[in-house]
Amino acid sequence: MRYIIHYPTLAFRPFIDKLYILSHDGYLTAPAELSSPANPSAAMVLNYGDRYRLHSNFSAGTLLPASFLAGFSSRAYRLELTGQVNMLGIVFRGIGLRAFFSSVNLGDLTDKRLDLSAIVGADAHRLCDQLAEAPTDATRFALVETYLLNRLRLINRTPTTADMAAHFMLENRGMLTMDGLADTVCVSPRHLRRLFTEQAGISPKFFAQLKRFNYVHFILTRDAKAGWPDFLTTGGFYDQSHLIRDFVEFTGKAPSVAVQRFRKTIELVTE
Repeated sequence: MRYIIHYPTLAFRPFIDKLYILSHDGYLTAPAELSSPANPSAAMVLNYGDRYRLHSNFSAGTLLPASFLAGFSSRAYRLELTGQVNMLGIVFRGIGLRAFFSSVNLGDLTDKRLDLSAIVGADAHRLCDQLAEAPTDATRFALVETYLLNRLRLINRTPTTADMAAHFMLENRGMLTMDGLADTVCVSPRHLRRLFTEQAGISPKFFAQLKRFNYVHFILTRDAKAGWPDFLTTGGFYDQSHLIRDFVEFTGKAPSVAVQRFRKTIELVTE
């Protein structure tokens, strides 16, 4: 499969981490499974190929809409792809999804997928059709950026205290204290917890925990030389059992099993 990353223009940087295209030139007659760890990233997915299924603790092979919004993932999940694989995704930064879809409650979206047409109507189908007809990937990225820029101007949202808190948690890979974070964004810990939970739907402490796990998982699945001791201090874990508990909580698997599963996904998806 082909996986292409596109980083957005400066106007989007406070709200969007990246855009990507996942595609396959052939036709999948047998299912291909892609695994993803728990992560503190909401997303928008525009599928201009065949629809696919989601497997998780919260979904038993649900056939997903052609286009949808995805909330934060508190547990690992698998995608079951068949037929024509063509999709474009937008990975939002922190709680940046709300800059484009202010009516969406991120708390209601955690571990869920919401049909995009329920939010934007016919625009969802129109976008997918335009992506299918576009001659190049560059054209596809430009189409989506133009659409998102119009929504950003319409909503006219500026970064909030919760946005700034999410930014610092992401920049520090979740490895910071809540008291220190509150001092950084100039509010009390209690006020930070209330503000962030209202806008993100999860507490800042859990958001940081997700990011910390996601970072450690990323390194272990991509660097064969990395080992558990490397993260017992730099990863913010008290000891090895603490790290193992996070792996079991967020993947349902022992660390060695989880890492091997996700390495298979990396092998399948080449950048």
